[in-house]
Amino acid sequence: MKGDVIHVSIDDVILVFKELTGQKPVSIFDIPFFHYFKRLHKRHGLKVSCYCFYQYENFTLASCTRNYRSEFEANSDWLRFGFHGYSGAEDYETLNEMESERQYDAVMGNLSEIVGEKALDATTRIHKFKATKEFFMYMRRAKYPVQALLAADDNRLSYSLSTEENRLLQKKGIYNVDNMRFIRTSQRFDYLRPLPVFRLFTHFRGG
Repeated sequence: MKGDVIHVSIDDVILVFKELTGQKPVSIFDIPFFHYFKRLHKRHGLKVSCYCFYQYENFTLASCTRNYRSEFEANSDWLRFGFHGYSGAEDYETLNEMESERQYDAVMGNLSEIVGEKALDATTRIHKFKATKEFFMYMRRAKYPVQALLAADDNRLSYSLSTEENRLLQKKGIYNVDNMRFIRTSQRFDYLRPLPVFRLFTHFRGG
């Protein structure tokens, strides 16, 4: 149907930046990860959000190349990047508040240099759907602010919401708390690589 948009979000994004830094391709779309999604964007209007970690083993966003910022910004109408966590080991319901804020700023500050501010996403998903109210309210007013959080696709409590708030979120699909919007994730695929994602669309002729 004309005007429909398919939005896909990818969590735990970090290794593709290591690949980009090490391979030094002419274009970001020479990297298979970005190539597949550009193909889906052209064919089906796919929009992609990549939710990123700061660190994986000895590689960090601080050591990522800054040479492709203009190309990322040129594709920011459909390809965007946001905060997911620091390394995947954190629990933002128990982590010290100052440390949570520092980690958020480290991810977003480096992403702004790597992909450009135009390519930063105002909607994101935090690792394991965990965050204190104080932390997500900090994200709302940070230098690179978040306006909405993608919540779980099941009945688990997301982001310190109360049982009743979570019930309303599950029922309505969208719920607002103190100027932060929570959006229920509609479908989640774990351990799915780019090629099978492509096949999801092509198997039924894009239906």
